[in-house]
Amino acid sequence: MNVSESDPTKLPGEDAKPLPADDRIRWDTFKSAFGEFVAATRDTDGLEGATRALEQIMGGLDTEQFADALHIPEDAGEFADGLRAMLIRIPDGWGRWISCERGWYPLLTELDRGLSALLPSYRILQVKEKFAGLRFYWRDVERIVDPSDPEPAAAGETTSPAEKARLLADHEAWERRRAAYLETPEGQARQQDLDRRHELADRLVKRAVEIAAETCELCGAPGVCCQRRNGAWYQTLCGTCADAAGYEPVPDDEDD
Repeated sequence: MNVSESDPTKLPGEDAKPLPADDRIRWDTFKSAFGEFVAATRDTDGLEGATRALEQIMGGLDTEQFADALHIPEDAGEFADGLRAMLIRIPDGWGRWISCERGWYPLLTELDRGLSALLPSYRILQVKEKFAGLRFYWRDVERIVDPSDPEPAAAGETTSPAEKARLLADHEAWERRRAAYLETPEGQARQQDLDRRHELADRLVKRAVEIAAETCELCGAPGVCCQRRNGAWYQTLCGTCADAAGYEPVPDDEDD
């Protein structure tokens, strides 16, 4: 079990920091080299050199550090604190970044405030735009336990085999006591309350997805699903942003 799940009061990214400047430069260099590599796939003469450059840069990159750093968007502006509050809810290894444009930042920060009020321990797994729609993946780690019978400590990496066996037996006994507690009137009432909050949270996410489908991802004005001219990329945009980005509204019969 993840430490932050055994202690729901501690969010997984509370101690995370933005990527140091030197490392950010290395990653920017990698992205540039990768772009050159992609371009070189159509140029046999340049492919070998681009491949060597990409391999050399990749050797000095720490992908785990990159994923677990706080990637607050450079255009976050007044939403920086709200987006940071979301990023620290993302568990290690999932990548702490928001993969959409500024027009949806107000919607996302408002959604997070609503969810955190209902479920203080909830986690965000991924936030992104896909096929012009908002994708918001989340889960909750709150569990109903007997307040007078806290969960036993979990085994650590240096725990001896004998101690692990003892801790496992303690935990199995605790799970049986917890199951019995959930059958009591108090346990049932608390579980029903948690289920109700989960249902309300699902509604908040569903509503946010619906609003995003009508909100320009770039500027936040009313928008519709658009497709890039002569391309397969889709994005929800207003008329002004669509024209500037080379998109046009998708005909109604293609919206589905």
